Amino acid sequence: MDRAVLMHQMEERFREEFAKALEALERAPDGHWIDASEMAFRDAALAV
Repeated sequence: MDRAVLMHQMEERFREEFAKALEALERAPDGHWIDASEMAFRDAALAV
């Protein structure tokens, strides 16, 4: 597989997964950013 193609695919997946995590962070109430979004970031990291 072409390195540039693979890198592009990995970057796209990273952006998609972490966009989901950032959405969870944005929905988190003030003072609860970590506990309201930590699992979304964990899941995003595991997915990429």
